[in-house]
Amino acid sequence: IPGAFTSTAAAGSLSTVLLALDRTYQMQVAASQLGALTVGDSITGLTFRAKSSASGAISFNNWDLTLAQASNTLAGMSTTFAANMTNPTLVRSGALSLAAGAFPGGSSPNVFGQVITFSTPYTYQGGDLIIHISHDAGSASVALDAATSGDAGYGTGYKAMFANSYNATTATATGSAFTITQLTFSTAVPEPRTLALLALGMVGGVVARRRK
Repeated sequence: IPGAFTSTAAAGSLSTVLLALDRTYQMQVAASQLGALTVGDSITGLTFRAKSSASGAISFNNWDLTLAQASNTLAGMSTTFAANMTNPTLVRSGALSLAAGAFPGGSSPNVFGQVITFSTPYTYQGGDLIIHISHDAGSASVALDAATSGDAGYGTGYKAMFANSYNATTATATGSAFTITQLTFSTAVPEPRTLALLALGMVGGVVARRRK
């Protein structure tokens, strides 16, 4: 996500997701950009891709990630981070270490890197999705592929904002680069009752056709 950058590199050069500075960073993604994701699906991880050269090793003492249903439209996003999130779920927190080469280089765009797996899966609730990241200063910075206001769709299909501190409550920059992101998810399986009702519906349809 966003879908426009599946096979095309974006114009930006450095997001604040993996940076050697304290950051609180929030992205909102329109439902139209979420592809095959449907209500009830379980998001279990995410990853990014390097802008150019392969990444070096990087570590954080705290790299916290929250997913939520968006409370506002993209145009109406609040600078108060919490006001943009409905039913937020902290999907991972604490230390994060990524080895050198976790985000490969050498292509344009590069392939997506190592998946950051959630300790608590997030159940997609429908509508726009909020991805909220807060981290202290990393041991180094990784230049990740990111879309800016100069890229098509910024502000209508996706948007990002950030603050220059860990666990900030208010954004200080509302036109931040949007980090190109890949989600890992599993599709919801209907409950046995639902499956039974589907089967009965199919049988009813067969009987109706025979009577005709």
